Parts: sequence; structure tokens; C-alpha cells
Amino acid sequence: MQTVRLFPDTPTPEEQTQQPLISNEVLKPFMLHPDRHVREFVSEYFVEACCTDPELMGLVLDGCERYGDEDNLLVLARGHSFCLSEQNFLRVLNRFQEIDEIGHLIHYSGIVSDAPCEWFVKYENDIRRKAKLSEQHARKINKRREMLDYTPGQAWEALQEYNSECEKSDTKLTDVDRPLVDCLIDLLAVADEPSDNEICTWLSEDTFRYQFLECWLIDLAGVRGIEGAVPILVDKLKEDADYLRERVNEALARIGSVEAVNLVEDTFAEDEWHVRLFSINVPMRIKSRRSESFFLEQLGREQDSGIRTLLCEGLCKLFSKRGLDVVRNEIKSGYDTGMLSLEDMLLDTTTVLDIDLPEAEEWKAAREERERLQKLRREELSVPLNKSEKVLRDLQKNDQGEKPRGRISGKKVGRNDPCPCGSGRKYKKCCNAPGFRN
Repeated sequence: MQTVRLFPDTPTPEEQTQQPLISNEVLKPFMLHPDRHVREFVSEYFVEACCTDPELMGLVLDGCERYGDEDNLLVLARGHSFCLSEQNFLRVLNRFQEIDEIGHLIHYSGIVSDAPCEWFVKYENDIRRKAKLSEQHARKINKRREMLDYTPGQAWEALQEYNSECEKSDTKLTDVDRPLVDCLIDLLAVADEPSDNEICTWLSEDTFRYQFLECWLIDLAGVRGIEGAVPILVDKLKEDADYLRERVNEALARIGSVEAVNLVEDTFAEDEWHVRLFSINVPMRIKSRRSESFFLEQLGREQDSGIRTLLCEGLCKLFSKRGLDVVRNEIKSGYDTGMLSLEDMLLDTTTVLDIDLPEAEEWKAAREERERLQKLRREELSVPLNKSEKVLRDLQKNDQGEKPRGRISGKKVGRNDPCPCGSGRKYKKCCNAPGFRN
């Protein structure tokens, strides 16, 4: 039965469950907070939520100008996820004149290459004169310009042809021409070919199972915000394919429907551990009161230490006041410190919420000492970039998906292994996180 509004401005119970616990307007000033950790924590919130607020990119650039690119590096690395206004596009072009550090240039290159195609034509001379683009991002811009006049039918045909080419040549995930795929998906995002119904049918019937096109259709469902795809996408979280499940999480966050949280909860207790590891990201990324209820209810029954740690992480990432004491008790009773630091998360959460914790000073001191040791470790392993053009070339190749010539250690670091930088986080969520690998 439909809820009747007695007062037009009063949200219905259904609408209340979809509301975030904290508004964007409250959070945005913290993108310029003096504490780097707070800036990083808040920027991650906006990235996970696939927030389209047009002011975010300006705040990223303001932070880089105020604190420097190096001290705002992780926030800068996430900049390509935010909407780019024409004014901020020009600000980015001007920033190139002040930067020589290759790691910083790569992130600015990424922001430029994701700009609307018409700006590549309008500001062609400025881009040639000012932008120091990496080879990968220059190639992406050229591809996007070539496809500027593609019809939806041509874009869809090109995506299918490239999928067939990948299948025939047994292309590996790391060798996929992602700039090409991104360009085609961008073109199809605002088109009606293929239709939303066709996308849902193909995904539900596994028409392109184990093909790259399945992941690209998931991406397309996300950027189009196809709510009818939500049950199908949640069901795909049960497949034992990490990259596919990562694309599903991204798509569900873009769609933003709390129905996905309800569907995850229906089977969460019975799902296998590796399924829960991915499905827990759904309520973590859909920033809503319904997600807060999910985390609190699951913590009341969950026994696995690792899953409990992730449930507490979810409460912190929602800025849940109800969850503060729950997380503090989890820290006291012991949690999986190999996964992340709940103390660090509570520090950032309570800073935003303006809440003083008695443990705060002790936790801050511990974080500072840990970061001091991490810095020493990085200095021991680092190579002076200004002394070797060969190193710069290797870094550029690494940005293009190629392996660098040198290796720090003979042991390969797995995506789920502890990060070798010593942060305590998993490698895939730290130095191998998208946008931060360089």
C-alpha cells in the first residue's frame, strides 16, 4: 500500500531509509580540512557513493593549491571520479605549468582525458601548449576525438567487435584497451542502444558469460542507472570472479537503490565468506540509513572476526553516530587488525562529527609513529627519480599497464595480501588501489 503524505515536505518512511546520515553540504568543507587523513576519508566517501556534485573537483584543486599535490595526492588521484566543470578543466591545464613530478602529472593527465570530448576541440591549442600528458592519456584523448561523431549504433557495434577480438586472441584483463572501452561506454551511456531491457535480459540469461562484454554491460547498467538490473547484479556477486564483482559493486553504487541492500541482507548470513567479502561493499557504498541498519543488525549476529571488522568499517564510512560505541567496543574486544585500522577510521569519523573520544590522543600518537616508520621504509626502498630517465620511462610504462623493469622483491604481492608499504591495509585497497598505483 502506498504511503499517504499528510504534509508534503515530510519524507515518507521509504524515503527516510534512502537518505544519507550526513549531507554533502556538511561534508564538503572537510575536503579542505588541515588533517590529510580527514580529507582522504571524506573524498573516499564521495568516490564510493559515485557522487556527482559539481563542486567536488574544485575542492580537490583548492586542496592541492593549499596543501600541495604531495600532501593531497590520494585526493588528487580520486579526482577523475568527480564531475569536471569547464572552469575547473582550465584550472587543471594551468596546474601543469607548476608540476614536474611524474606521479602528480599522471593524475592531472587522467582528469584531462576524462573531460567532455567537445573541450578537446575547443581547447586543442591550450592542451598542446600546457598539458604534459602521459602516453596512455594522450591516446585516450585521441580515441575519444575520433569517436566524437559515432552514432549509438556504431558505438555498440564497435564494442561488440572489440569483445570478439579479445575472445579470439585470448586477451588478458591487464591487456584490455580500457581507454577504448571507456570511450564507447561513455557514448552508450546517454543512448538507447542497446536498450535497458536488452541489457537486463543479456545479464540475467548469461548471454555473454565469461566474456569481457558481460563486465562492460554491467558498467553500462551502472552509468545508465538501470534500477531493473539491481536483482540481477546482486545475484552476480555470488560468482567467483573478483573483477566482475568489483564492476557489480561500482554499478550498484551508481544506481544507488536501497533495494540492493535489502537483497544482500536476504542471503548474507548463509552466503560463503568470499561472497560476503564483496557483497558487504553494497551497503558500504550506498550511503543510506538502511545501510546503517544493515551493519548494526549483522553485527548483532556475526561471529567471523574479519566480517565483523568490515561491518564496523561500514558504520564509520557512513558517519554513523549510533555505531560509534559499537566500533569502540569492537576495538576493545579485538578485531582483525590485518585488514584495516578501526582506530584510524574512528579518528576521522569523530573529527567530522565533532565528537571527542577519550582514546583519541593515544590513537593519533600511534598513527603518527606508524606513518613515521612507513616513511622510513619507503625511503629505504625508493629510487631517486631525478637521477634516471630510465626510471621515468618505466613509471610511464607502468601507468600503461606494463610491468616495470625493476622489482623491489622477488615475491609477488597478491591483491588480498597486506600492502608492502606497511599501512596494515590490503594491497588492493592501498598502493594498488585504482588511481593510486603510480
